[in-house]
Amino acid sequence: MKEGCERCLFFAAGVLVGAGAFALVKNGAAKKAAVKALAKGMQLQEKVAASAEAAKEAASDMIAEARCCMDEEK
Repeated sequence: MKEGCERCLFFAAGVLVGAGAFALVKNGAAKKAAVKALAKGMQLQEKVAASAEAAKEAASDMIAEARCCMDEEK
């Protein structure tokens, strides 16, 4: 297939996807569902960030203890 024709197909597909997304956003029920899904995603992100921070703190504590042990052995 020619490169120019492929680009036209991709453009047309993008227009169709955009039009479909616009129609879904205008629909009240779909908009509510999207907002709820986004809220759940944000809650998950906060939980993962808190978990990562706790793991980072635990690793920092272990490193500090290991350095202490190394200094005592010298």
